[in-house]
Amino acid sequence: MDTKYVYEVRDISNDEIYYPLGIFLNLDDAKKQILEFEKDQSIADRDDDYEVISIYRRSIDWMRDGTEVFSVRRERNYQEETGNYYWEVVEQNEF
Repeated sequence: MDTKYVYEVRDISNDEIYYPLGIFLNLDDAKKQILEFEKDQSIADRDDDYEVISIYRRSIDWMRDGTEVFSVRRERNYQEETGNYYWEVVEQNEF
């Protein structure tokens, strides 16, 4: 079976530029990787208190931008009981 699409995970936290983070062969694997990412780390390896991570479906051919199919906004929060920061999904969208 030929693969017609790949799913590119991007950090789109900045309105002017995006950063590619990974390529997956199917949407479910890409979503699982984002939603189950370690809670003590930023996916995008950023110093900010938030990140917007999106998945774009891209056809395997000449470079095209692709179509956004999934997005999450994560925020870094502080837990007083443990004294640690953790990342939490605060918004999730499927397109």
